[in-house]
Amino acid sequence: MRRDLRRHLASFDGVRILVTHDPVDAYALADRMAVLEAGRIVQEGSLAEVTAHPRSSYVGDLVGINVVRSRVEHCRLLTDEGEVIVSTDVDVSAGPAFAAIRPSSIALHREPPSGSARNVWACTVEPRPARRARARRARGTGPVDRRDHSRGARRALGLRPGDAVHASVKATEVTVYAA
Repeated sequence: MRRDLRRHLASFDGVRILVTHDPVDAYALADRMAVLEAGRIVQEGSLAEVTAHPRSSYVGDLVGINVVRSRVEHCRLLTDEGEVIVSTDVDVSAGPAFAAIRPSSIALHREPPSGSARNVWACTVEPRPARRARARRARGTGPVDRRDHSRGARRALGLRPGDAVHASVKATEVTVYAA
């Protein structure tokens, strides 16, 4: 169906507007996109621009990236809740910024990890939604809300809903851009 719709849209030279609630449709069919949240446009641009630099946690959820609103102070990121996020990518000047963290960059541990991960937050494992190979796994005191892990990783750690875990992210895996 998407292939037929793409072919049909390409046959028309004028402006085409497609309204969808499915991010896959947007990825497959859009040259540019406008994301609406609560009836207002929160971000617009090319697909590459929107996916590379989501401007809200809502847009981040749509494109599968954790987005944390923060501010740069003294080469570190501080959230409104006072959490510190360490990144090696703090090239933006002091002021409002976003920290973007891909779920694949987040590791879960039974015990507080030692080693090179400079961002560690305590979390609790949430139930996995039915019929998803990847799912939200943990929420906790840290600024990152979305922690996706494969079923194999969950089985390897023996994770169950309610388990206390620690999420870690290396500073090199945190992308920072001006708000």
